Amino acid sequence: KLVGAGPPLPSAIRARPAVSGYSSIVPTAPDGDGGWFISTPVISLEGKSNALGDVTLEWALDDGEFQEYVKPVSIPDGVHTFKFRARNDAASLVETETHTIALRVDTQEPRVEFDPETGPRIYSANPVVVRGHVIRGTSSIVSLEFGGHSAVPQSDGQFMEQFTLVEGKTTSAGR
Repeated sequence: KLVGAGPPLPSAIRARPAVSGYSSIVPTAPDGDGGWFISTPVISLEGKSNALGDVTLEWALDDGEFQEYVKPVSIPDGVHTFKFRARNDAASLVETETHTIALRVDTQEPRVEFDPETGPRIYSANPVVVRGHVIRGTSSIVSLEFGGHSAVPQSDGQFMEQFTLVEGKTTSAGR
């Protein structure tokens, strides 16, 4: 017991007025290889404030101007930075930090075109040489597989692979 101490004084802790924005993305993570979304990501925003007044959310894509959020935002193909922030005008509150989300989106399937001289057909002799080029979407194909053999396209999309076929059907795939 402290000498001379009186009864405890009433006290209160008050939260500092604040406003915050939150995001959710569907799909929740990149659904393709290498951190790429292969289906269109849709971003929804929500705002909260512990002060009286309505929360307004704003968003921008890349270097675009901020605009008021009214509905979920679909992100187009490409490499983008999505930015958002919240404010509560009645309480004179603005988020001190703009939130950013980096997105890489490629919903277009890349195409492979084979050289007419060496493209898919029935071969009767080995080894086989296949040439062609990749018509890229936004992302890049890292490798092509022909009957278990890999070919890596050059920076211009050109590729060439020589391999020995076994009897039967040979499949190809791009990654």
